[in-house]
Amino acid sequence: MATTSSPQTTDLQTYILRAEDLDHNGEVDVLGTPAVIYAFEIDNESLGSSFLAMWNSGYIDWTAPEVLFRATSTTHFVIHVDNDFTFNEAVSIAQANINTGAASVVDVDVSIFAKRFPG
Repeated sequence: MATTSSPQTTDLQTYILRAEDLDHNGEVDVLGTPAVIYAFEIDNESLGSSFLAMWNSGYIDWTAPEVLFRATSTTHFVIHVDNDFTFNEAVSIAQANINTGAASVVDVDVSIFAKRFPG
């Protein structure tokens, strides 16, 4: 899985994260800092449904994700968050073919637009 994070200096975001072929093992503390999430882009190019899960912690626990999005097969969409998702500990992400962390489908890419958590 290729994951890249780009620090930004605009008023809109301080991080743009791109995770290509995100899998069920995921990425812990993917930004390296607490953050507020304002938008997601999810691109499921596979033929199977997928779930993107997010945790406000430094570990992945499939029994209790804070955020869970379903991406049906071959879908591409953007989610704008009006009131933000606040991750005041860390941002951890993973993807699976069911919402309990089972082995992943392939070809799911995720982009996250975030701002460093104030404080």
